[in-house]
Amino acid sequence: PDGLIYVLTDHDNGRLLRLMPGRPRGAQLAKVATKLEPAKIGVMPETLPPDIVAGEKSFQQRCASCHSLEKNPTHAGLGPNLRTVYNSRVGTQPEYSYSDAMNRFPQTWVEFSLNIFLADPNGYVPGTRMSTGPLTDPQERVNIIFYLKHLREQADAESEAR
Repeated sequence: PDGLIYVLTDHDNGRLLRLMPGRPRGAQLAKVATKLEPAKIGVMPETLPPDIVAGEKSFQQRCASCHSLEKNPTHAGLGPNLRTVYNSRVGTQPEYSYSDAMNRFPQTWVEFSLNIFLADPNGYVPGTRMSTGPLTDPQERVNIIFYLKHLREQADAESEAR
């Protein structure tokens, strides 16, 4: 009745897409997604055994200068607090003002997406404010990702215990 086409995706979040038939006009063209070239990431996380202790050490060396892991952050650092970033939607951590690129990016941070992002932040999310270069060591990426996953599991368990 409204002239639009509705598509329910098979993504975990059950996103409903609303499509308008025909060619996009003027301002609509600015909102059309651009093709992202896949990052050169090499090995996927599932193929490497994670080491959470090494992940914590790598996080402290590579990430902690910009990102905090506080339980109740009172302010953001240069980057968002990452204590509960795993399995959350991109651009939704509280107390942080994200770039437009991150706010518009329709992704959830899980092994796959974090691996690609850490391998090439600006290649995966053009316009991100994350200023660090690519993390080229796949094992180090896996370790950091599973450390973040471990932190999220701890935070969820603490919430359930209350």
